[in-house]
Amino acid sequence: MSAMKTKRLLKYSLIAATILGGGVFEARAEENTFLAQPKVPVEFVADSVQYEKDGEVLSAKGNVELVQEGRILKADSLRYIIAEDKVEARGNVVFIENTGDRFESDYIVLRNKLKDGVIGQLKAELVDDSRIWARQTRKQGDKIVLKDARYTPCKPCMESEKEMLEVAGKDGKEKDPAWQIKASTVTWDKEDQTISYKNARFEVGGVPVFYTPYFRHPDGTVTQKSGLLKPSFGYRSQLGAFWDQSYYIALDEDKDATLGVMATTQENAVGTFEYRQNFGPAVFNIEGSATSSSRTDSVGGVNVVRDDDFRGHVFSEARWDMNENWRSGLDVNLTTDDQYLRQYDFDDAINNEDVLTSQLFAERFGNRSYGRARMLSFQDTRVTRFANQDQPFILPMIEGEMYGDPGDTLGGRWGVQGSALNLYRDGKGLDITRFVGQADWERQFIAPIGLVTTTNASLRGDAFFTRDIDPLNLDPAVDNTDEETRIFPRLHTVSSLPLAKPVEGGKVMVEPMAALTLAPNLAEEAAIPNEDSADTLLDVTNLFEADRFTGLDRIEDSSRATYGIRTGYYDDSGNFGDVFLGQSYRFQEQGNPFSKGSGLSDQSSDVVGAVRARFFDDYDLNYRFQYDGRNWQSRRHEVNAGYYGDRFGLSTYYFFLDAVAGTGFTQSREQIASSGYLNLNDNWRVHGDVIYDLGVDKTGLLQSNVGVDYRAECYVLSFNVERNFTDESSGESETSFTFRVGLKNLSEFDPQ
Repeated sequence: MSAMKTKRLLKYSLIAATILGGGVFEARAEENTFLAQPKVPVEFVADSVQYEKDGEVLSAKGNVELVQEGRILKADSLRYIIAEDKVEARGNVVFIENTGDRFESDYIVLRNKLKDGVIGQLKAELVDDSRIWARQTRKQGDKIVLKDARYTPCKPCMESEKEMLEVAGKDGKEKDPAWQIKASTVTWDKEDQTISYKNARFEVGGVPVFYTPYFRHPDGTVTQKSGLLKPSFGYRSQLGAFWDQSYYIALDEDKDATLGVMATTQENAVGTFEYRQNFGPAVFNIEGSATSSSRTDSVGGVNVVRDDDFRGHVFSEARWDMNENWRSGLDVNLTTDDQYLRQYDFDDAINNEDVLTSQLFAERFGNRSYGRARMLSFQDTRVTRFANQDQPFILPMIEGEMYGDPGDTLGGRWGVQGSALNLYRDGKGLDITRFVGQADWERQFIAPIGLVTTTNASLRGDAFFTRDIDPLNLDPAVDNTDEETRIFPRLHTVSSLPLAKPVEGGKVMVEPMAALTLAPNLAEEAAIPNEDSADTLLDVTNLFEADRFTGLDRIEDSSRATYGIRTGYYDDSGNFGDVFLGQSYRFQEQGNPFSKGSGLSDQSSDVVGAVRARFFDDYDLNYRFQYDGRNWQSRRHEVNAGYYGDRFGLSTYYFFLDAVAGTGFTQSREQIASSGYLNLNDNWRVHGDVIYDLGVDKTGLLQSNVGVDYRAECYVLSFNVERNFTDESSGESETSFTFRVGLKNLSEFDPQ
C-alpha cells in the first residue's frame, strides 16, 4: 500500500472513531494530522469517506470495515446516522459477533454500538459449526428472532467449487443437509443459550418427517442444558416393541436430573429417574425405576408366570471427603426381584453383577496407616441352582493397618494389621463374630550379584465366636454355639535373580525365583467357619504369596517351598513376550487345608504358568494355565488374544476350569467368547460378539450379538440385534432389536 493511501485510511479511521465514539476532532491541514478523543474505541477503514456535517451523517464506500467492542462489520458501503446511533450496511455484508458467530446478508441495520438491529435475508455460521438461514432477522442484544428460518448443525454438503458444480441443482443451491429444522419463527437466546421454534418441521434429507408447534434445544455452546437425550427403540421378546426416551434437566452447575419413560407393547410403561449433585467435598447420585409388570419365575424347576406386581430398582452412591484424612460413603443397590434388572437391561449400570452390595462406610488415610469401618448387606439375583438365598448382613466390619518407616527397624519396617467382623443372617444360617490381629516385620536384601530377597516374619492371632451352627457339622453333644482361638507364627522369604542380556534393539531376561515358608501345622477345627475362603484357586498371581487363601477364615499352615522361572524378550519400542512357570511343595502331606480342585490340595501343587506377548500396540496375547503336578492333567486354561487395528479387530477369550469342591461346581466348565469390529469406512462400523458353552452339562450357543453403527458429522445411528439362549426365568430377553439415534445439539451425541 502506498504512503498516501496509508495516510488517507488513517485519517478516515480517526474521523470515524471520533464521530462514532461521540467525541470531537480538530484538523490541522498544514500538518495533515488529526487529534481525536473518542469515548468508545472504534477501528474503521474504507476506500472513501464523506461526512455531512449538517445531517451528521457519515458515508463510506469500498472495502468498509468497522470494529467496535470486539464486533466486526464489513460491507461494500456504509452509512452512519450519528443522532440515531444507526449504521446501515449494504452489499456483501458480513457481521461477526464478539463470540465468533458470523452473519452474512446484503443489508443490515444496526444500532446501540452494533448490538441491536435488523438483518435482511440471512445466512449465519455459529462457532459450533451450526448454520441458520432466515428471510428476515431482528437482533436485540443477546436475543435474535428469525422469520421463515431453518437450522442445522450439519456442515455444508460441498466443500469446494468443483464439488458445488457437481452437486448443485439448476438453481445453484446447496444440497439439503442430512437433517434440519424449519420454522416460521426461530428465537435464538444467546444469554440462555437456547434455540426455540414455532411451527417447526423436522426434515431428513429435505423430506419432512415430524411436526411440532413448539420446540427448543441448546444452541451448542453449552455443555449442560436441559433437553432430550438420545432415544432408543426396538423389540425384546419379553417386553415387545419398546421406546426408551429420557429428558435431561440442568438444575444448576452443580446438580442435574434425568427423567425417562420406557413404553412397551407387552408390559406396562417403566418410569426412570436419576439425580446427581456435586457439593464440592461430596458427591451424590441416585437412579432407579418403577413399574408394574409380570415375570417368569422358576418354582421347583417349573417356570411359572406371575401376574402384574410392583417392580423396580434403586442404585445410589454418595462420597464425602470430610477432610484430608477422612472419607465416608454410602452405596445402595436394591431390586425387587431376581429377574427385573436383566429383563429391562438395567444390569449394565452395575457391570452385570449377580450379587448386589449395599454398604455404609468411613475410612481414614494416614501417612503410613489406613482404617475403615463398614456395614454391608447383599442381595443375590442369580436364578441358577447355585443362588444363595440366605445372604448375610455384616454389622460392622472394622479393618486397620499401620506401618513403620522403611529401614527404621533392624533395617526393615514393622507392620500391624487387625480386623473385627460381626456377620449374621435373618434365617437359620450361621452367625459369626471374628477378631483377627497380626504383627509383622519385613526387610529386603539386595546382594552384589543382583539377588533380591524379601523376608517377612509375622505373628497372627484369631478369635471366632459362632452361633446357630448346623448340628450336622458338630458332635451331637455340642450345642449350636462355639468359641475358638488360634495363634500362628510364620516366616516367609522370596528371592529372585533377574539376569538380563542386551541384544540388538532390546534385551533378553531370565529370572529364576524361589520362596521358603516356615510355619507350624494347625489342627483344623470344624467349628471355625469358612465364609470367605471357599473359592481359592492357585494362579500365577498368588503362587508366591505367603497365604494363598482369598480370605481370613482359613490359614495356609505347614512349611513349603515355592519355585518358578520367568524368561522373555523386551525390545526398546515396548514390544515384549515372556513365559512364566512355577509350582510349590508342602513339606508335610497330611492336614492340607485346601479343597480338591483348588490346585493346592496335594503335597505338590499344580503347575501354573503364563504366556504374555504384545507387539506394535495391536497384537495382544495373555495365556494362563494350570496342570496337575503329578500326571499333567489339565486343570485350567485361560486365553485372551486379540488384534486391534484401525480397520478391523478381533479378540477371543477361552477358558476351561476343572471342578472345584465346595463351590457347587461339580463338573468342569468350558466356554469361548469372540468379538470383533470392522470399520468399512470413516462412517460405517460393524461389530459383533458370540459366546459358546463347551461344558459337560450344557453345550451350545449362549449369546450372539451383531450391531451396525453409522457415525456422521452431525448424527449417529446404531442398530443392534441380540439373541440369548437362556431360560426364560432368568429375565433375559430371548431376542432383542435396538435402534438408537443421536443428533448433534438436539439429543445425546457422541461422534467417537
